[in-house]
Amino acid sequence: MPERTRMRSCPPPTSAILSVLLLLGAPTLLTNALSASIRSSRSSQASVFGVKMNPTSVEEVPTVVSNVASKAEEWKERPLEYKIDLLHQILTNTIEHENYWISLAQQSRGIDPDNARHGCATADVIISSTATFGAYLNGLISTLEYCSKHNGMPPPPRKVRVLPGTGRSIVTLWPSTLLDHLEAVGLRAELVLGDESAEQMNLEREACVGGVAGVLGAGNIDAPIELLCELFLKSRVCIYKPNPVNSKKHLAVAKIFEPLVSAGYLDFVLGGADVGSALVRDSNLDEVVLTGSVNTYEKIKPLTSTPICAELGGVNCWIIAPGDSWSKRSVDGHARHLAFARVANNGHVCAAPQVVMVDREWKWRHQFMDRLRFWLAEYAGAPPFYPGSADTHSRFQDLPRAEVIPGENAFDKQQRPIIFADTPVGDEESTSSIFTDEAFCPVLAEVPVDGGGDPISFLYNAAEIAEKKCFGSLTCNILIPDKIVRKNAREFDEIIAGLPFGVIGVNIFPAFAHSMPQLVWGAAPGHPQSGIGFIGNSGLYRQPQKAVLRAPFNWLGRKALSVMPPKKTEKVFRRLAQYKMKPSLISQTALFTALFLGL
Repeated sequence: MPERTRMRSCPPPTSAILSVLLLLGAPTLLTNALSASIRSSRSSQASVFGVKMNPTSVEEVPTVVSNVASKAEEWKERPLEYKIDLLHQILTNTIEHENYWISLAQQSRGIDPDNARHGCATADVIISSTATFGAYLNGLISTLEYCSKHNGMPPPPRKVRVLPGTGRSIVTLWPSTLLDHLEAVGLRAELVLGDESAEQMNLEREACVGGVAGVLGAGNIDAPIELLCELFLKSRVCIYKPNPVNSKKHLAVAKIFEPLVSAGYLDFVLGGADVGSALVRDSNLDEVVLTGSVNTYEKIKPLTSTPICAELGGVNCWIIAPGDSWSKRSVDGHARHLAFARVANNGHVCAAPQVVMVDREWKWRHQFMDRLRFWLAEYAGAPPFYPGSADTHSRFQDLPRAEVIPGENAFDKQQRPIIFADTPVGDEESTSSIFTDEAFCPVLAEVPVDGGGDPISFLYNAAEIAEKKCFGSLTCNILIPDKIVRKNAREFDEIIAGLPFGVIGVNIFPAFAHSMPQLVWGAAPGHPQSGIGFIGNSGLYRQPQKAVLRAPFNWLGRKALSVMPPKKTEKVFRRLAQYKMKPSLISQTALFTALFLGL
C-alpha cells in the first residue's frame, strides 16, 4: 500500500509557519529547481523528470491502450483504502509542484510573472489549475473516506425537499463542515434529482463499474478533474490525451499523477487530431470523455460506437429579475460580478455569459449597463490564447451595433470586450449569431424581455427565450432579490427545475460548480446541444438532473468573483489555491485578509 501522511485539520506550529510562508509567496529551493528544469527543457523535451514529451505516433496508441487496459480489473478490485492513499499522494504532489504547474501555464500563454499588470492573467491560470484541482481532490478524499467507513455508501444529503407533482426532489449537499460554512456565508450547493427518494448508489458495488476510459482534455483549463472522476468514482483505468493548446501542462500533470502512472493505471498519449482519433477508435475503450467544441464532438462521433461523455459549452444566459431590493450598490456589485464572469480567461470559458436578459421596463436597466461598461473597461484581462478566437472576435466586432469597450488597464494584445445593447429577440440575420454561436471570447448582448414589472412573469418569459433562442444547455444564472425568492419559493424551485440547463446559478457565476465534486457538470439530460452525460456526482445519486448554486442577493463572497486590480486579483487567487489545496483556519484566514483587507 502506498505510503502517505494524513492531512491534519489544524497544522502544528511548524507546519503553520510554513503554510504562512507559502501563502505569502516565499520562494523555495524546490521551486527554483523546477523553474531551472523548465528552462533547460526548452532545448530538448524528450524526457523531463522522467516524463516522455515526444509526440505519440498513431501506431503506438493501440499499445499504450492495451497496456493500460490490462490493469483494468486489478484497479477495479483495489480496496478503497488503497485509492484514498493514492488521492493523498496526488494531493501532496499537487502542492509540491504548484509553482511549476503555474509557471508552465504562464509560459504557454505568454504571461510575464514579474509584470504586475499580468496579475489577472496569472489568476486565470491559478483558478483553472491548482485551485480547482485542489478543491476537487479534497472533496473526493472526504467522500471516499466516508464510504470506507460506511460499507461503500456515500454521505447522505444535508436536506431533501420534494417538488410536489413533478416526481423530482432537490437535495442540499454543501456546506457541511465548519470551514465550509465560514466560506459559504449563505451560499449553498444543491442537486435537482429525477426521483423523490434521493436514492444513492454504493460506491464499491454499483458506481465502480471499472473498464477503460479515453479522455480528451480541455484546452481552456488545466485541471484534469474528469480524470479524477473516471479513476476514483467509476474505477476506470485511463488514457489521457492533453489538448495541444495547453499541452505544456503535461509535464506537471504527469508528475502529479506519477503514482498512478508508475502502477500502470494511467498513461498519456501526446499529439494532434490524428492521435486523438486513434485513441477514440480503440476497441478496448468502454467510455470516451471529451471536453471541447460541438465541431470536435461531431468529428469524433462517427469514429466510435463507444459511449461518449461530452461537455461542449454553448451560449449561456444571465437573467436579471426586477424587484424593489435593487439599489445603486447592488447594481454596481452585480455588474462588477458579470464583467468578471465574461472576461476572465479572456472569455475562453465554457460557462461564461453571453446573453443578458433584463426586464424592458426595469428602472435600473440603463444604469446597470453603464456600470457593466465601467467594470469591463477596468479589468486588466488576459491574453487571448485559444485558436480561432481572434477570427471570432473580429466577426462579432463587425456586426451592426457592436460596441467595443476600451480600457487603459488592458492586458497587452487583449481582445477588448464587445457589447450589444438592446438586442432584439427576433430572427434578424444581423443578430442571430449572438444567440446561436458561442463566442468563446468577451462578447455580451443585452436582451430586453417583456415582463410587465412582475419578476415571476419575467422569469417565465426569459426562460422560454433561453430555451428556444439560445444554443446550448450548459449554464444559466439568475440575479434575483432574496425577498422575491422567499415569497415565491415553490414556484421558483419549479422554474429552476424546469430550466433546460445542467448547471444553474442564483446570484453567482455558475462556473464555481466546476470545482465541486458533490455537484454535476455537463448539459441538462435530454438537451444535448452542450453535450451528453455528467462528470462529478460524488454523492452517487441515481438520477441527477442538474446542479444548483444559490447565493444571497448581497452575498459577501461575490467580492472574490468580481473585477479587482491585477495585483490584488493574483494575491487573492493564490491564497484561494492554498486554501483549496490545504484547507484550514490558517489558510482560510489568509484568503479572507487578502480579499477584504488587501493584506
